[in-house]
Amino acid sequence: MNMSKRLLAVLGIALCAQNASAADKAWATSLQEIGKGAAQGYAQPLAIGLGTGMNSQWDYSAKTHSFLGLPIGFTVYAGYPIVMVSNGMKTFDFKGSIPSGSLLTGLSSSFPSGVTLQSVALAANNFDSTAANTQLKSVLNDSINIDVKGVPTIYGSNKKKTITVAEILSGSQLGILVRSYNVKADAINAEFDTLTKQGITPAQKKLAKIDTSGTIALPFVGLNTPIAPTLPPVGFNLGISKIPVLDNITVGARFVPTMSNSKLGSVGMLGFTVQHEITPHIPVLSHVPFLHLGLLYGYNSFSISANSTAGTEAVSVDSKNQIGMFTASIDPKFPGISFGIFGGIGYETSGLSLNVQELDLGNNIIVPSFKIDLNNSKSLREQIGGRLTLGIFDIYGSVDNGITTVYNVGVAVGLNGL
Repeated sequence: MNMSKRLLAVLGIALCAQNASAADKAWATSLQEIGKGAAQGYAQPLAIGLGTGMNSQWDYSAKTHSFLGLPIGFTVYAGYPIVMVSNGMKTFDFKGSIPSGSLLTGLSSSFPSGVTLQSVALAANNFDSTAANTQLKSVLNDSINIDVKGVPTIYGSNKKKTITVAEILSGSQLGILVRSYNVKADAINAEFDTLTKQGITPAQKKLAKIDTSGTIALPFVGLNTPIAPTLPPVGFNLGISKIPVLDNITVGARFVPTMSNSKLGSVGMLGFTVQHEITPHIPVLSHVPFLHLGLLYGYNSFSISANSTAGTEAVSVDSKNQIGMFTASIDPKFPGISFGIFGGIGYETSGLSLNVQELDLGNNIIVPSFKIDLNNSKSLREQIGGRLTLGIFDIYGSVDNGITTVYNVGVAVGLNGL
């Protein structure tokens, strides 16, 4: 009886969600939901990595840009945020539910001649037909709930997570049926061996046990990297001071025009920030040398799409991120050189939408289309850093702790009064 191999094959297809074309509606729906949930858990750290990186390097001073006492000042900057992959970004929980009835339909087709679900249920219930029918009905109306922890995400381990058939069946009515059948098989087979040794021909033949020790490797492997790729922030800041209503405001922007390629896809990015220095509005602090306080808001969006070999859009990703911070800096200045210490505390969000079109991979393997909105990751964010200015050149670095840790480095050129 090769039920063990068939069990592995059918469960493997279900867990990997590779092909539902030959399954009934309940089976196909289950596979699609499992695949959608798995894609969401697997890709969630991508939203965190992109978002926290893009929420970085909006400022390195709370002081309003101003050049030689003029009401304006500006800076052009470029840097790179090194986004660390936290432990929580390395794994996800693989969850889903498979209808037992659909699973058994696939399994029964591989039974040897004369072996049926009914005969398996009869053996499991000491050949009591009433009990066998009751248990079989429970199995057919049941579902196998799957919850595998520690599955690699896109940034996690490059080794596949494995799970045994026994672990998959644990807690389900099908698992109870299999265990009951194996217990009865052990008893019958032991009696068969005893009678055979005594020279007696047993009335009952041996029963082949169902092996549940086999393992299934989930098809998820990560990049096994400690650093999450993100976009390097490149932009400019414009300071406005000593102008009514717009006094002590620094605005900034980042922009990459949407670029498209018929063979590859498209990419584009837009972001802006507004920081208002509030120090002049606080009578006591406004007289403290070199101290500057501000309120900052930043927003950015990023989109990218990849085309199939036919030139049509296959996958698109849209990321939207926001951050609001209370900022502070100490900015002493000397002729030709200055330095600063800056920091802040605030709140950030990072979200990402993933839209996958239906793909025919050949060999009757079809990936159905689906769209998922990865959960908005939200967190407090603290920042501490330093700046060194040599003439019109600024060199800065900081450490940000929020959804994950980000190390920032960058350079800037400007007439900003720092």
